[in-house]
Amino acid sequence: MSGIWYQKAIVNGVNTTELRPIQIQNFPLLVRTLQKGNMEVTLIYMHNGDCVQLEFLLEKTEKPGLYKAFWDTSLTYIYELPITDHYVFYNEYKLIDRKFYSGELIGKDPIENLQALEEFKKFVQQKGFPPENIIVPEQRETCHSYQTAGWWYVVFLKLFLETAEQHFMVGHKVIYYVFTDRPADVPQVALGAGRRLVVLTVRNYTRWQDVSMHRMEMISRFSEQRFLHEVDYLVCADVDMKFNDHVGVEILSALFGTLHPGFYSRGREAFTYERRPKSQAYIPRDEGDFYYAGGFFGGSVVEVHHLTKACHEAMVKDQANGIEAVWHDESHLNKYLLHHKPTKVLSPEYVWDQKLLGWPSIMKKLRYVAVPKHHQAIRN
Repeated sequence: MSGIWYQKAIVNGVNTTELRPIQIQNFPLLVRTLQKGNMEVTLIYMHNGDCVQLEFLLEKTEKPGLYKAFWDTSLTYIYELPITDHYVFYNEYKLIDRKFYSGELIGKDPIENLQALEEFKKFVQQKGFPPENIIVPEQRETCHSYQTAGWWYVVFLKLFLETAEQHFMVGHKVIYYVFTDRPADVPQVALGAGRRLVVLTVRNYTRWQDVSMHRMEMISRFSEQRFLHEVDYLVCADVDMKFNDHVGVEILSALFGTLHPGFYSRGREAFTYERRPKSQAYIPRDEGDFYYAGGFFGGSVVEVHHLTKACHEAMVKDQANGIEAVWHDESHLNKYLLHHKPTKVLSPEYVWDQKLLGWPSIMKKLRYVAVPKHHQAIRN
């Protein structure tokens, strides 16, 4: 089920009179199928006039079609409809001593499908939902007035730098270039000899998608302005991570990419490439070597400049054509690396998520790993 999906109809077991005003607009769901049949879901919803992003894991159970989430407080049954590319998600939520139920009609195409809606109405009747509670939301491709969480990523920087000093290019000269719109909040961390930190002040963006995509522009611009004159290689890394083991010169090459931890053992049919021909990031289903992670790539300054400039220019064209690639800058990175083969491919031990994927025996070391995010605690 990897790819973009749309909530085409919703039903709740409670009176929806008060819910209707906030359920009118819906935004695409992004789904990634992981190992063991688990699925990572990213959704965006409106709350008090702001767009909020929620990411969660649907864990496959032993029962076919049944998934659990949110520390087993939520169960989701997935039923395939006879209508192509349409499913029903039947959700059961536990809240203290009460249970709540909802149903969702999920489809690959945002356009209303009357046959699928009729099937959903049959499901609603079978489950005993009041038919008047069905909501058919307006589909929106993007969400505006987004309350970005990008500003609090600075809290990850201290751990990133401390662990980098222990494991990253130890014994070599290193410059940490930190892009931020909050230079005053950059923490002070003791650095070894020949290692220094440079804060590059950049503008913030309203939506998290724009923050993510514009980093290609920033890397390209600063590569031309100063990186070419200061360093030999660039390693572009997400900051909400930590170094967990040795990462040294073995990664360096003219151009390197890192296998995405969710797809390193899967075939190209499972890759979440951009599949819409309208986008500059489009990759046909019969093409593709690997699926690369956007959180760890690099190479010589010249090659990284070429990559980031090309990705930025492609995103500008997409914006002019009114489309946004499914995984934003990562989608464009994969398109670039398809046609400009990296001279080195790193295993997913260099960008792992232990919370989502555990520690399989095939991975002897986990070198660069995601930091668990307790979003509410960070915001507070």
